[in-house]
Amino acid sequence: MRSSLPLQAGCIAAVAVVCLVMAACKPDEGHKPLPEALAALQSDNEVLYSHVPVEAWDNDSYYIFEPKAGQASTALIFYGGASCDVRSYAPMAREIARAGFMMVLVKMPEDWALQAPERAAVVMEAFPAITAWAIGVTWNSTSASMAASRTYTLAFPIKLITTS
Repeated sequence: MRSSLPLQAGCIAAVAVVCLVMAACKPDEGHKPLPEALAALQSDNEVLYSHVPVEAWDNDSYYIFEPKAGQASTALIFYGGASCDVRSYAPMAREIARAGFMMVLVKMPEDWALQAPERAAVVMEAFPAITAWAIGVTWNSTSASMAASRTYTLAFPIKLITTS
């Protein structure tokens, strides 16, 4: 029977290297929005765009995309990928709003959803007219593991939607 000690040591070393790399990365070195994503951060004849700073979040904010035609009763809150500026998802948010749903992109501290998973609840409280909520996450991200965790779904009983 072979010892699993070398495997365990290798796993610990790998985790340590990942942690060191993550610690060395600065938040401003994350994935920046493309010009077309920044261009999508505005209202037009079909979509109403709003930027909402939240003082309690150290002035982080969320971005709302709503259909101009009619009041949406269903909304999707989206947590972006780790180290990715959530504004990068603005073109997707605009298309979802055009389809008749409210879409909220939530800015996270240093663009890491694991640092503030409760922000969805703050957004939900701000919109009592919305009767159905869902959270969307990028599947290849730490935000997905956070949103899909048992404790999170028990604390916030809402439907989870993931991208592939």
